[in-house]
Amino acid sequence: MREAREETVVWRYFNRDVVPFAAMFVVECITVGSNTLFKDATLRGLSFYVFVFYSYVVSTLLLLPLSLIFGRSRRLPSANSPPFLKLFLLGLLGYYWVVLDLDT
Repeated sequence: MREAREETVVWRYFNRDVVPFAAMFVVECITVGSNTLFKDATLRGLSFYVFVFYSYVVSTLLLLPLSLIFGRSRRLPSANSPPFLKLFLLGLLGYYWVVLDLDT
């Protein structure tokens, strides 16, 4: 019984402290790598839009299989729930802010 409790404590520590740090480290490495690739590509004459397109294609090819593997079979919340409404209104406000060229 005590061994199971210690294992639970170890997993809790791992999930609470190690996983976020590892995720942050991976994201920073990807950011540095993509910035380096972008600089090299633009120095060789590749268009910004072509680079963004290629980046999105690679991201889709990497993330789509992961979503199919780790996807859950539960129902999604309805689009009428308050968080979705708040996000929609925030996006609409930001859109009008840009379109009307409002300054702070």
